[in-house]
Amino acid sequence: MKANDYLLSMYQYKEPSHFKSLRYKTIASLFLFFVSYAVLLALASGLALFSIYCGYHLMTLKPMFIFIPLSFGVIGFGVLVFLFLLKFILIKNVVDTTLYILANRENEPRLFDMIDEIVNELGTALPNKVKITSEVGASVSIKSNIWNIFFRKKKDLHIGLGLINAVSEKELKAVLSHEFGHFAQSNSNIDIIVINANQLIYNLLYDNGSFEAFVQYFSDIHAFFAFFTNMAYRVIRAIKYLLSKIYSILNKSHMKLTREREYEADKIACSITGYEPLKATLYRFDFINGALESVYGLYQKKSEQKLKSENLFKEHQFVIEYASKEGQIKLSNSIPHIDKNTFSKFNYSKLSFEDQWDSHPSIDDRVSRISNYAPSIGEEEKYIPANSIISKLESYQKALTEKTFEGLDKEEAEVISLEQFKELFVIENNKYIHPGLFNNYYNEKNPSEFVILDVETPQEDLNFKDLYSDQKVKLVYNAISLQSDIERLYQIKNGFIDVITFDYDGKRYAQKECDTLIQTLTDEFKGKEKEIRKNDVAIYTYLKSKTDNVKALEKIYTDFFEDQKYYYSKMQTLEKAYQSLQVVHYNTSFDEIENVFREFEYQEGEMKEDLQHLLENDLLKESLRKDTVDFFNYYLSKDWTYYAMENYYQQNLSMLFNIMELYPNVLNEWYIMKKRAFLDFHVNEFSKTENIQFA
Repeated sequence: MKANDYLLSMYQYKEPSHFKSLRYKTIASLFLFFVSYAVLLALASGLALFSIYCGYHLMTLKPMFIFIPLSFGVIGFGVLVFLFLLKFILIKNVVDTTLYILANRENEPRLFDMIDEIVNELGTALPNKVKITSEVGASVSIKSNIWNIFFRKKKDLHIGLGLINAVSEKELKAVLSHEFGHFAQSNSNIDIIVINANQLIYNLLYDNGSFEAFVQYFSDIHAFFAFFTNMAYRVIRAIKYLLSKIYSILNKSHMKLTREREYEADKIACSITGYEPLKATLYRFDFINGALESVYGLYQKKSEQKLKSENLFKEHQFVIEYASKEGQIKLSNSIPHIDKNTFSKFNYSKLSFEDQWDSHPSIDDRVSRISNYAPSIGEEEKYIPANSIISKLESYQKALTEKTFEGLDKEEAEVISLEQFKELFVIENNKYIHPGLFNNYYNEKNPSEFVILDVETPQEDLNFKDLYSDQKVKLVYNAISLQSDIERLYQIKNGFIDVITFDYDGKRYAQKECDTLIQTLTDEFKGKEKEIRKNDVAIYTYLKSKTDNVKALEKIYTDFFEDQKYYYSKMQTLEKAYQSLQVVHYNTSFDEIENVFREFEYQEGEMKEDLQHLLENDLLKESLRKDTVDFFNYYLSKDWTYYAMENYYQQNLSMLFNIMELYPNVLNEWYIMKKRAFLDFHVNEFSKTENIQFA
C-alpha cells in the first residue's frame, strides 16, 4: 500500500465509541460537584443567617458590654463559613504568562507550509495563533474563561524552541500532527468547565492565604472571636474534606478521558508520518528537557552574580551535545539517538499501573501503542534539523532569551558568551558528575559502609575492570529499581497511590496482595545489597593492595563513613519532623497538635544547631546563595511560635516549611561535596596504579 493510499483510507477522523462513555462519566462528575456545592452554599447561607439572628438577639436581650464581643463572635462564626464558600469570586482570571513570540505566514513560510500540509491531510481547522515558545515540546491551548463554553474559540498552537533544537523536520511534523490530532477531536466545552471547576475547588482547598490572614486578624481582636473562629475552622475543614473527595472523582474521570485523547492524537500523528518519528521524539523528550533545565539551573545557581545569557538555545544545543558524548549517545546533525535501550538503560522496574492523576500516559505505554498504529511511512530518516525550516530562528532565540532575563537590571547584568557558558557549565557539572572511570557505578549509589578493620585480604585475584563492570553497574541499578518498586508498593498498600490492581513482572496483582509481594522483593533487595557491599569491600581491598598510602586510604574511608552516618541520620530526622508537622493540614484534636509541636520543639533546637554548623562549613560557603544564607540566619536569629491558644501562626508556619524544604538541599550539597572528595581520592590512586588518564 502506498503512503498516500494509506492516508486516504484513514481519514476523515472518527472519534472512538468509548469516548462517549468517558465523556458521560466526566459530565456526571461535574453534575455531582455543582449539586454538592449548591447544597453546601445553601446550608452555609442558612448557618450565616441563623448566626446573625442569634448574635442580634444576644445584643438586644442582654445589652451588657461582655455580650457585645460574644454577639459578634457568634455572627462571625456563620459569616466566615459562608464567605469561605464564596471567596472564589475574587479569583483573578489566569493570565497566560508563557513567554512566546507570534509567528506568521509571511515570516515563516516553510513552517506554515508544514502546518497547511497537516491541516489539509486531517481536514482540521487552522490554529488561531502560532506561538513560538521557549519550551521543550508543542501544545494546544484555548482560553479557559467560563464564557467560552457558549462561544466557540479557536485553539492556539505552541511550538517550543527547546523541541526544535533537537528534532528533525520529519519528527517535528510528527509532533505537530499529534497536536493537530487534538484539533481534530471534539470541542473543548467539557474541558473548560472542568478547568473552571478545578480552579474553584483549588481555591477553596489550597489558596487560602488572604482568607486565613483575614481570619487571623479577626481572631486576634478578642478571646470570644478566637473561640468562634476555631469553631468556623472545624466546619470549614469538614467542607474541605468533602470537596477533596469530589475533586478526586471529577479529576479521575476527566484524566482518563484526557489520556485516551493522547493515545488518539498519537494514532492520528502516526497516520501522517508513520510511528518511527514520533517514537524517536518520545524517547528523546526527557533527555532534551533535562538539558534545557540544566541551562536554567546554572543561571539560577549563579543568580547572585547576575549573569545573563547571550542565547539560551545555543547553550541548550551545547548541553545536548555535551551530555550525549558523556553518555556515549550517537548524534546525527546534533540530534541525539535515544532508543528503547538507552531510554531504559538504568531502569529495571517491573511494576506498572495506570496513574489515574496523570493527564498523559507513560512514554512506554504510548510507544507500545503507536508501534501497532501504522506502518513506517516514507524514506529512512535523514535527520535534517527542524531548526532549518525556521526562517527567523536566531531572532526568536535572542528575543525569548531577552524575555527570560528581563527581570535583571540591564546595567548590573553581565552578558556571557557561549564560550564562557561552556567553560562555566563544565566546571559546575564536574562538581556533581562522577568521572567516567567508574562506569556510572556511583551516579545513583552511595558507597556501602563497613568496618575497615574487619576487612580481610581477599583470597581471589581482583581485576580493576571487573570492579566497575557493566554487570556490577546492572546489579546496582537492579537494586535501585527494586527499592523504588518496594516504596511504591507501600504507597499502593496504604492508599497513597489510588489503584485497585497493578502489574508486576507481567503478572496482575490486587491491592490486598501487596504485603506478600513486598516481602518477596525485600528479600531480593537484601540479597543484591549484600552483593553490592561485597563489591565495595573488594574495591577497598584492591586499592589497599595497590596504594603506597594505606593510612590516607584508611582515613578517607573512616572519615567518609562518619560523615555519611551523620547525613543519613539528619535526613531521617528531618523527614520524621516534616511528616509529623503535616498535622497542620488535617482536622485533628488540639491535644494532638500540641503534642506534635511540643515534640518538635526539641527537634528544632537540634536542627538549628546543625544548621548553624553547616552555614559555617568552609565547603558550603562558596556554593550557598547569599539570599539563602540570609534567610537561614533570620530563622536562626530567634525562637518562633507556630501554635498557641488553639491557633496556628500562619506566617511563622509558612517560614518553617520553607526552611524545611531548603535545609535538606544544604545537607545534600554538603554530602555531595564529601562524596566527590572521597571519589576524587580513588581517581588519583587509580590513575597511579592503573595508568589511567582522564579529565
